[in-house]
Amino acid sequence: MKDIPDRLLQQWSDRVARLGSETVGRIMEPQAHQVTSGNAQYDHASDFLHAVLKDLGQKVQ
Repeated sequence: MKDIPDRLLQQWSDRVARLGSETVGRIMEPQAHQVTSGNAQYDHASDFLHAVLKDLGQKVQ
């Protein structure tokens, strides 16, 4: 978790709490499949979290 800044972790926590775990799961599933199939590459865990937070942010607003 050293690659992920505290502010990103807090954003993650806040957005997950607002949307609920089922919605977050639906958002993350396609991104997780891309990672596991090798179609998406992230240099750091924080890069992946940035991408997920962007998608979550679109759902929260």
